[in-house]
Amino acid sequence: MLLASAAVWMWRSPPPPREPTDLCAIYSERLSWYRDSRSAARRWQVPEPMLLAILAQESSLRADARPPRRWFLGFIPGPRPSTAFGYAQVVDATWTQFESEIGRRASRRRFSDAAQFVGWYVSELREMLGIPAADVDRLYLAYHEGPGGFSRGSHRGNVSLARSAEQVARRAARFTAQLADCRATLDRRLLWRTLRRAAAATGVAIAVVLALWWRRR
Repeated sequence: MLLASAAVWMWRSPPPPREPTDLCAIYSERLSWYRDSRSAARRWQVPEPMLLAILAQESSLRADARPPRRWFLGFIPGPRPSTAFGYAQVVDATWTQFESEIGRRASRRRFSDAAQFVGWYVSELREMLGIPAADVDRLYLAYHEGPGGFSRGSHRGNVSLARSAEQVARRAARFTAQLADCRATLDRRLLWRTLRRAAAATGVAIAVVLALWWRRR
């Protein structure tokens, strides 16, 4: 019983950040998210605020988010409308394509992989559809509908989706202003964390070498 409970606890998804509307608060709570989104932003040339704005819209920053299940007669569970899953709400086929692109397996429940996916997908959409990098509204519409759907105009007339795109654009603008106020602080915190871990790893390595030397005396 205890082993089963421990296994469930180990696989439990982390809760979303406590203040999801404040990028500085998000990164202060999850410093690794700043490192991961900064890495994705540099690799794919997609700003961190846009990455986080899309992830927040898609999943409310929940690792195990899925589309709501259909119900029959009010109590019989039916299928979900798609295979979308994780922080970035990616369907199976698109995630497989992403894994092929980066040359390794990845997890939709891992924030670092989700950030890399959003960066890769947005950069692909910009190139395929010719959408300017600053046009966050249209980039989100293309992200949501896919390049084929967007080209066919599947987003046109969808009032709810248009509102979502506007929300993403506003959130990205707000996140940009917030990040400008705290980036220097986050960079210092990240540097000190890296130095502490490097020092700890070096200390362990020295201890191992000394232990081996002592045993051979």
